[in-house]
Amino acid sequence: MAGGKTLTPKDVIYWYDGSYEGFLCCVFQCYQNRERPCDIWQLCRPETSLFPQTEILTDPVRAARVEASIRKMGQGVRRLMMYGFLNDSDGKELKLLRFLELCYQEGPRVMGQLAHPDVAAVMELEQQVSHEACKYREVLRFQEREGMLGAVIRPHHCVLPLLQNHFCDRLPEEDFVIFDNSHCLALLKRGKRVEYLEFQEPVILPTPEAQEKQYQEMWKAFFRALTIEERRNYALQRSNLPKRYWEYMVEMQD
Repeated sequence: MAGGKTLTPKDVIYWYDGSYEGFLCCVFQCYQNRERPCDIWQLCRPETSLFPQTEILTDPVRAARVEASIRKMGQGVRRLMMYGFLNDSDGKELKLLRFLELCYQEGPRVMGQLAHPDVAAVMELEQQVSHEACKYREVLRFQEREGMLGAVIRPHHCVLPLLQNHFCDRLPEEDFVIFDNSHCLALLKRGKRVEYLEFQEPVILPTPEAQEKQYQEMWKAFFRALTIEERRNYALQRSNLPKRYWEYMVEMQD
């Protein structure tokens, strides 16, 4: 990539397909044209603008060139880019682009400039995603259906890729599927094969079978047995585990 080149702000909007490769192609286009667009939108974004718009097609070759330039700056920069992209906040693309501009100017030492606003902005994106993924590693609850484990989550950010290794390592002999109802995306593991599937509408797991229901009742009984009613603190509980995580937690259903 063209390290050191500065980008000139332009009143143009880039459109891309929403993939990480597509975003890297936007970065390639920026440096090819030496321009920083006023915004970068995903194609599914239902908005209009008076600014001219340019659709950026996803090209694996261009994306690979940008990815190679990111790898040269170390795992810290690469992690911030990949985790930051999983964040669903509006405007993440411009924050990532400005961070990359600084990286190309400063090189790997950019990771020591934590107070720089462009670094801090991307670190905040990464921390939000990391925190949510960590929570779901703790609170995700599987249910068994016809010999297969299934779970549903409703995250703010696209954390499924960050859950893959954890649950594949934890359940190496099990087939399972995790449905992300926020993004209509599913992580499916069958044997040694892992794939991602898209679906059209949020998933509702069917009523538990008799054995699964028995397991759930046993888990609830264990949860109640550990509870010391005199020390129950609902405010602290909601602080450590916000209610948005309770929806699919068996022990929180009563």
